[in-house]
Amino acid sequence: MFSGLAGFATLTLVPGLGLSPQVTGTEAAPLAERQLWWVATAAATGTSLALSSFARPVRWAMLAAVLMVLPHLCAAPQPMSVDRGPLEGLAHQFAVAVTIRVFCLG
Repeated sequence: MFSGLAGFATLTLVPGLGLSPQVTGTEAAPLAERQLWWVATAAATGTSLALSSFARPVRWAMLAAVLMVLPHLCAAPQPMSVDRGPLEGLAHQFAVAVTIRVFCLG
């Protein structure tokens, strides 16, 4: 059970905090930059969870905490213009629906 929650946190929840799913037709940052940030965040989160679960020395726990925060300090790539217009509510509903679907149907 905990490995499933760790997978959900690693692949959906933590990357979604900085880079939410995009609705088709809305402006987004360049795809390569978003993919690189997502992969780096997922790798850092997975490594951090593994270190905090299996490593006993305090220095490994400190490294795990740094790894969990590091991608968010670098900030996810954002689009050049922030004008979302009438699609802002739809974008929020879409992000929530995708996250819930992944969690429930996984």
